[in-house]
Amino acid sequence: MYLQDHWQINNELLLSFGVRYDQYDVEQVTYDNQTDSDGVSPNIGLNYDFHPNWRLTLGYAQAMRGKEVGDAFTLAQAPDWVSIDPDLDAEKVDNTEIGLNYHDEHWQVTASVYQSDIDDVIYDQLGRGVYFENIGQLETKGFELKAVYWYEDWRVQASYSNNDAELNGNTVEGYEHIGLANARGDTLGLNVNYALSDNLEMGWNFSYVSDLNDIEVLQRGVEIGWIEQTQTIDKPGYQVHDIYVQWVPLNSESLTVNLAVQNLFNEQYRDHSSVGDYNKIKGWEGVAGLYEAGRDIRVSMTYQF
Repeated sequence: MYLQDHWQINNELLLSFGVRYDQYDVEQVTYDNQTDSDGVSPNIGLNYDFHPNWRLTLGYAQAMRGKEVGDAFTLAQAPDWVSIDPDLDAEKVDNTEIGLNYHDEHWQVTASVYQSDIDDVIYDQLGRGVYFENIGQLETKGFELKAVYWYEDWRVQASYSNNDAELNGNTVEGYEHIGLANARGDTLGLNVNYALSDNLEMGWNFSYVSDLNDIEVLQRGVEIGWIEQTQTIDKPGYQVHDIYVQWVPLNSESLTVNLAVQNLFNEQYRDHSSVGDYNKIKGWEGVAGLYEAGRDIRVSMTYQF
């Protein structure tokens, strides 16, 4: 249940505020386990147009989440197996964001800074079978920049993002923290689009992800005795180019023909959102995310009726 209000205080200032109530009740018949939780979450935010071309946004919100239904394949049963900590607490999060936006007839520029702190993270850790418990705090913070410029038949968009995620002070990685979070290098994106005519346009996408080096891993492995000390891995950076052409042969947009070439230069890379490469660590040979697809050429046709 929730109550939310948007209050236009004057022409320049919009205030939003509200409160939400959540209740979770989960019963696992297979294990004869159950857990429940509930909580109240407030939020407040504002949009302030302090100049005809400038807008400031501020937001703060709390939220809670109890144990949700798990995947069917995690329900293998063993004698006296307990899958949920009897003292499990709900996750509680504080989200804060500040943004600044500029726009005129040719430009739209946005900058934002954010931080999210999740307490009592619910997770099924390595080495425990299926056992959901509270494992600590996940802190995520970063900033994003985005600029769009358009003039006549041209449209150019650039973006840059930085994000750091740590669980209990340790950088997260997709092997031990699969499904929870992952480390990713700073990401730069660029899109250039040009309309050759009313019916034909073409464009180029460029993505660059910077290196992530010396990521400390296997903290959980040390904790449960799988390895004596933590190790480090690297996530090499990469850059990917895509090009595309879109043709609308009829006067309406009912028929669209697209030609796209993704990963134009056949870059071999692992996406940073995938598991890093653990092959150099004894006992973890073969643990690595899959390489992304190479050059991909596609022709597609869409008809709307």
